[in-house]
Amino acid sequence: MNKIEALKKLVEIIKSSDVRSEDSYIVIEFKEPYTDQEKSNAKEVLLRTGYTKLDDPFEGDTQLWIDKRAAHWLEGDCVFYTNIESLWQRCYRAESLPNNFIIVDTKISFLDSDSDNTLVTIRLYFSWKKLLHTLCDHYANDFYVFFLMNEKGGDKIEIESAIELSQLPSLNDTKKYLDLADDLQDKLDFKDLHQLERRSVMRATLSEVTKEKGKENDVLPTLLLITPLFSKKYNELYEIYTKRYSVNKLLNELDEKSLEFTSKITEFISSSQTKALTIPGALIAVGALAKVDAPLEAIIIVGGLWMIKKVNNSSNDVYREAFAALENRLSNAFQKYLKFHNELEVKTSAEQIKDELSVLIDKSSKRLLTLDRLANLMFYGGLGYVFIKMNSSPIIISLLDKIDVLVQHLCVI
Repeated sequence: MNKIEALKKLVEIIKSSDVRSEDSYIVIEFKEPYTDQEKSNAKEVLLRTGYTKLDDPFEGDTQLWIDKRAAHWLEGDCVFYTNIESLWQRCYRAESLPNNFIIVDTKISFLDSDSDNTLVTIRLYFSWKKLLHTLCDHYANDFYVFFLMNEKGGDKIEIESAIELSQLPSLNDTKKYLDLADDLQDKLDFKDLHQLERRSVMRATLSEVTKEKGKENDVLPTLLLITPLFSKKYNELYEIYTKRYSVNKLLNELDEKSLEFTSKITEFISSSQTKALTIPGALIAVGALAKVDAPLEAIIIVGGLWMIKKVNNSSNDVYREAFAALENRLSNAFQKYLKFHNELEVKTSAEQIKDELSVLIDKSSKRLLTLDRLANLMFYGGLGYVFIKMNSSPIIISLLDKIDVLVQHLCVI
């Protein structure tokens, strides 16, 4: 028989008997006299609970006297408490109820920790102490100290951890309150990327609740009383935070998309401008035409002008295709953001960025037409100039006269 099993049997004995506290003893009075075998079994049970006093605990056949003094218990851990007040005085500065205890006047024990209303309320008290200790910035002299930011800059909140048993609120459905408090603690303890954010939101909830309820001395009892309200407010604030976080994340994604497309458009424009530098070269070629008298040289320079025109137009056709593909990618990339009907800010931002980029792509495409026109102007202008100049050139005139004489001679023959 281990200690827990022995304690359970001792609790059964107490519940079926009359029990009282007398000086430093617990007196258990049986309703029926115990036989020698029953006495032996009871002594064994008592021994297994950690009771070390060697004297015979029985007074006659109907009374069992148990010494409460720490000297007669292993490690001084007596499991008996006269009443709930003595249990409270023993543990209220600790982190939890004792693992094993039996309260004499009410016959409740550690086995009733989940069912007895008072014990569950005390457990709720310890849950809130742990919660506040996790949330606070500093703990000293039985006070949890918080430095909370607000619209006025900052606020200091001090919550006393040590309270009287009489300050514990009277609650209905205490198990629900305890479950809510434990759930809040679980959310703080859960380790993920948002652990610090949950702590921050819960601190904001505490600030809001204490502001509403005032900064009276009994803040902790008030928190126990409003556990469901605190949990509800936290969930509301955290929902707002997650939505705000999601919106900010989407807006950041939109900014990244905008930067990506703007960079590509700028890259295309820069490249097209580099190709446009061939047009000043065409002007040099036109200038060279002014000094040309030989037809072959004129043909070579005109060929060069045509090549400049062809390269420029071909490059611009490639850029136009790239801009068209970029326009399609733009529509696809922003399509999902335009479906956010609940997040109006995201949808509005997506529409604005998409329209701005579409306008930029359209303007860039139109600038390519200007480059095409300039290249065509250089080529056809140079070609026209060569035609005019060659017709007025003495060499051409002499060549045409010789061709005319040759044609007439052939006709005579």
